[in-house]
Amino acid sequence: MNFWDVFGEMLVILFAIAAGYAANRLGYLGGEADQKVSKLLLNITMPAMIVAAVITGEELPELGTILSILEVGVVFYLLEAVFALVVPRFLPGTQGQKGVWRYALAFPNVGFIGYPVAVALFGDGALFYAAILALPFNLLSYSLGPLLLAGAASAGSSCSPPASWPLSWDWCWR
Repeated sequence: MNFWDVFGEMLVILFAIAAGYAANRLGYLGGEADQKVSKLLLNITMPAMIVAAVITGEELPELGTILSILEVGVVFYLLEAVFALVVPRFLPGTQGQKGVWRYALAFPNVGFIGYPVAVALFGDGALFYAAILALPFNLLSYSLGPLLLAGAASAGSSCSPPASWPLSWDWCWR
């Protein structure tokens, strides 16, 4: 795929983002409509896209290939965790704001924009690989993500783990 093909695919995604922004500015979206569209995307359309990618693919990749992709995802999110541990220390803001920074740095947006970009750049077959690559994101974002947000917002800043979550990796980041 050459530069202009990629540019054209990215332009389509950019126009979709611009249309959503315009719809919000014009009052068609906002409040409850945003919540309903997000739920529709996360709970119905994305899982359906991933299942369709598996069903319509010519053949599934070998287990070794899938495990290699999963390994890349694990390494990526470990590096992201280190990055998220270090960078917020140098940013101004309250502990709650730093918790949001940690979360945003540790868990980039792979769902809303990552899947469409993967499909636009590499074709429909790439969606399966992107879903495998995002497994660590889903596991960590929904288990440790809330701890990053809630733990950093708590008032105390001692380095003792909370009793409610002995495996928390957030308790010494404050």
